[in-house]
Amino acid sequence: MNSESENLKRLLLEFLTFDRSVSPTSGNEPTPPTGSNPSAVCASEVGSDAVSFDFLFETGQSFNFGDKTTVQDRFHTLLKHRFQTEFANRPPLFPWEAEVREYPAEIPMPAYAQPISRLWLENPLRFSISSKLPESVLQRLLDRCQNMAQSTQKQGVKLVQIVESLFPDSLDALEPIANIVLTPAYRSGSALAEATLQEVENLAGGYDQATPEQQIALTMLASMEIMSALALTVSTAEPAISRDWVTPQGVVHVDVSYTGTVLILNATMPTGGGIQLVGADADSHSSRQEAGILTLAQTAPVIGSAYSLEVSLDDDGQRPLRFSVMVVEPSAN
Repeated sequence: MNSESENLKRLLLEFLTFDRSVSPTSGNEPTPPTGSNPSAVCASEVGSDAVSFDFLFETGQSFNFGDKTTVQDRFHTLLKHRFQTEFANRPPLFPWEAEVREYPAEIPMPAYAQPISRLWLENPLRFSISSKLPESVLQRLLDRCQNMAQSTQKQGVKLVQIVESLFPDSLDALEPIANIVLTPAYRSGSALAEATLQEVENLAGGYDQATPEQQIALTMLASMEIMSALALTVSTAEPAISRDWVTPQGVVHVDVSYTGTVLILNATMPTGGGIQLVGADADSHSSRQEAGILTLAQTAPVIGSAYSLEVSLDDDGQRPLRFSVMVVEPSAN
């Protein structure tokens, strides 16, 4: 049995290495005896169950598929056509779908994810420091300041986090400059702000020609200016505060008062719009279609907790302006 297996392997090897371009009777190859059958000779060598040489040769020719790349391309084309036909007749469904649904080609970005609207830049452009910044920089600052105004972190940490995305190559300098910027708040008032502004104004190109250190200091000072305008803090000792915010549509006037038990918010709108108070224990909304006053009230507000007062005007897709409202203890104010 082992002898027959070895002979079959030998014949298969000879078949695979056989040069089909050469005639079996050409050259010096020995001619099989007259009347002899090569297939029979092969069969006699491997036994009655072996496959003849002629059969292997014919089988090899019958399974000649041609170039491999051509076959693959044809297969892929047929497979693609089959899938297209199947999808056209029975479109696949998502797991949450019971039937085929149409989806919009583009989904509009929600208002909270959009950059701050040009609508709200009119007011910071009137500030002494913020007005020295390019509008693109000011827009990013206002966006960041709205987020950080409600944070309970230290002022220096806030300033670093607000401007760090503007100065990715000067991160090591942010904290030391923040410490310098905050120092005048306890000593000489606006001395540093005035000095920095004077240096920038003396440059021919203004902010764009300032050194990175000057730009960092200026943006931090502007951030403090913006956060101060966005913060509305009341207490029993100082129970009322108001703020005006200028827009191209007119002035938004916000009044916040605290009775000791109720936090009351009034917003005078120059056009139709709405206000919303959001916090850990609050989520109230008021709107109107024309200019006028909107009012919200929060009973027993949490002392020391920041609430977000969102103001929006009738401007499709615009992102609301967010004030930070907080009730504090008299000693902490």
